[in-house]
Amino acid sequence: MSDLKHRFRNVLLCEDVRDELRRKHSLIGVYSGDIVVAELPAFVQLAAYILYEPDKGFKGDIRFKVQVFLDDTKIIEGELSGTIADAETHAVFVLPKGMLQIPQPSIYRIIIVMDDQEVEILSKKILIGEVNLPSGP
Repeated sequence: MSDLKHRFRNVLLCEDVRDELRRKHSLIGVYSGDIVVAELPAFVQLAAYILYEPDKGFKGDIRFKVQVFLDDTKIIEGELSGTIADAETHAVFVLPKGMLQIPQPSIYRIIIVMDDQEVEILSKKILIGEVNLPSGP
């Protein structure tokens, strides 16, 4: 596995990822840019959708560590694994939703460790700003 190139596609941070029929997912509250909160400290619900694409022709098991940081503090560490069944398949991993307390403006990062190589697959600023809420009827 050491010759695999790390290709993480469609790494999306959102409020929730739900399993649907026929191996589909619904992504709820996708963050397209920075995470903006009205005030700090704040609680933010976060989940991640990660699509991994191996080198062409690869079949077999994949395994890697995932680390989530708030600034330089590691807040989550775990392992993700899966099987690439045929040469044209990719793997989808979901980091399930969790509530995160944000005490100050920060940077939320997801790092993958695979074959002793670290790859930052996501980085989002968390900051105070105007939160536009839909007006009532």
